[in-house]
Amino acid sequence: MQIYLTQDGSHTGPFTLEEVQRMLGSGQRSPDDYAWHQGLANWVPLSSILSSQTALVPPPMPPPYAAQGVDWRQRAGAAFEKVAGDISTVAGGERIEGLDGREFFSNVFKKRTDEEMENLFVTGTRFATPLLKDIKTQWPKPWVFFKAIVVSLLVFGGFYYGSVQMNDSTMIPGAILVGSFAIPLSALIFFIEMNVARNISVYQILKLVMMGGVIALLIAILLEDWIIPKFSTAMQAWGTALTAGVAEESGKALVAIFFMGKRRYNWLLNGLLIGAAIGTGFGAFESAGYALNTMLVNYKQMIADQNSAEWTQVVAATMHEIELRGMLAPLGHIAWTALAVAALWKVKGREKFRWEMVKDLRFLRVLGLVAVLHFLWDSPLIVPFVGDALGDVLKCLILGVIAWIAVFGYIQKGLKEIRLAQSEAELGAPGAASAAPPPLGVA
Repeated sequence: MQIYLTQDGSHTGPFTLEEVQRMLGSGQRSPDDYAWHQGLANWVPLSSILSSQTALVPPPMPPPYAAQGVDWRQRAGAAFEKVAGDISTVAGGERIEGLDGREFFSNVFKKRTDEEMENLFVTGTRFATPLLKDIKTQWPKPWVFFKAIVVSLLVFGGFYYGSVQMNDSTMIPGAILVGSFAIPLSALIFFIEMNVARNISVYQILKLVMMGGVIALLIAILLEDWIIPKFSTAMQAWGTALTAGVAEESGKALVAIFFMGKRRYNWLLNGLLIGAAIGTGFGAFESAGYALNTMLVNYKQMIADQNSAEWTQVVAATMHEIELRGMLAPLGHIAWTALAVAALWKVKGREKFRWEMVKDLRFLRVLGLVAVLHFLWDSPLIVPFVGDALGDVLKCLILGVIAWIAVFGYIQKGLKEIRLAQSEAELGAPGAASAAPPPLGVA
């Protein structure tokens, strides 16, 4: 059952029965709200639709004295929901509704077989892409990405121990490679799990990671070389951060355009996955470069000091650089590019790409948002009162949370897009009732 609900004079949805249950339980909706589903002639109170499902009606409010004990938690939750809704709306997504975090991650710690993991990657082929009517549009329950993160950390830990504790220089390239790619690729698996249409193959995804990442890097380097020299020495740090935000995000979005010709990748969730793949490649190659640069700079200093004992410091500095960038990778390039490309996909819809779409404010607003997030990430700005190192990390965490709130808003919008397409397809069935709700105000 697909249910539409009224909100601020217009209708929202469709929602599944489970989503309506969660919204009622959390107090986001009232049983007195008007609702409609296919087969009804008019809008009716939600309670009349759910009258046979007593569990759907929220229980009585607790006594005032009990409510006082959790009042601060309720207020904090309401404040966070409002801020999250505003962030998602500004980014062009939707206010997140009906998402239960515990249920969403309920499969993370369940024991799984290798065959179940392999099935996730059988996707996008002629025989592995589901029909529109068979696509599941409820919130997915991802878990493979978490298993990949655990394995990545264990493998990196092995290379780290060999490089630092056992002082084996041959382990350093492995540490750089795994640290640069393993965690970002694990985050990319999350977007593969979110792409419920399952219409993009692993081959296409890896091509986006490799080719998209390196092409975006080259474009960004060209743009940065052209812009950075225009800043004075005093403003160099801020100028470099601003240039990186504009050049790199524009470069990654430009690469995505070359993949817009494939007409079968029209879903909004496809745009999120394509953007995340390009961002993964870009961030991984960039992290590897930063790690190598850190090692070379410290090695040159060791040679200048003529002190071979500093080699352990060279290795430690390199490992610190790569582990920090690896852990923060999912909060940066991956999320930023996913948002920008999803916004472009939103403008494109099911039409053939035209360059005029790049000028659409719906895309430019999101591109500007991710460029600002990128600028703040690279800027000298830090969270005060906690020290420079921790302040910089906290800044990145805050910016990452903002980006991921917007990502979840787009995931919800993408699920609804497919759900709506399924409803439209049902119109072709003989005797099917209208899949569009009647005008509001009809009781």
